[in-house]
Amino acid sequence: MPSRDRVEPQFVAERKIVSASDEVLVAKRKSEMVGEILPPEDSVPNVFDEARIRADLERLSAAPTLFARYFVVLSSRFQRKNEIAVLDRWKELYVKSKELADAIRSLHTTQHEQAVRVSELEAQAEENRLRRDRAKAERRRINESRAQELPKKSLDEVQFERKQSLRLLDLQDQIFEDLELKVKSDIDITKAKKKCRRQIMNDPNLTEQEQDDLLDRLDKRFDTLTKGKDISIFS
Repeated sequence: MPSRDRVEPQFVAERKIVSASDEVLVAKRKSEMVGEILPPEDSVPNVFDEARIRADLERLSAAPTLFARYFVVLSSRFQRKNEIAVLDRWKELYVKSKELADAIRSLHTTQHEQAVRVSELEAQAEENRLRRDRAKAERRRINESRAQELPKKSLDEVQFERKQSLRLLDLQDQIFEDLELKVKSDIDITKAKKKCRRQIMNDPNLTEQEQDDLLDRLDKRFDTLTKGKDISIFS
């Protein structure tokens, strides 16, 4: 009976043939994988040519995926100590260059966002300035108009009407400013408008005509502020 530990010579020979065949297939597959990973013009050289490899890396630096794949093939092909040192130095340089480029890109993005925000704030400040100027002009017009009526009315009547007109403008500014704040903050703007209307209608110092005029201005201001906004979500 043949021993179980004994290996037939024929089996050993066949195993060697299979192993050699496998090595050929593996080498062929590695070669095919290199061709799949990189285009023909970017194939890794068989000899460690620093000038050639440096040029390839510089060309692929803009494509991180290709660069990484190319570097994997380089690392597996060149294993000498001096070759590994050169590759490590190039890889470190690439990483630092990429970090610097990312930092610069992030800085430019931040600067752009800040510039946009500054422009928005400047536009809002200019709008507020124009609104104050219009209010001052309206006050001057009222004062001049009231001054011309002095001979026709008593001083007390003129002063009362002047105070009432100025109070009406102050109330309008306060209501409009509160409404504008609610609209810009995307708070329930429909509810904010109703609150402003109640404030006008419940003011005992306003005449019916003054209430109507102020409510009409409120509607127009509300339409201007909500232009382009979908206010149905607040209904």
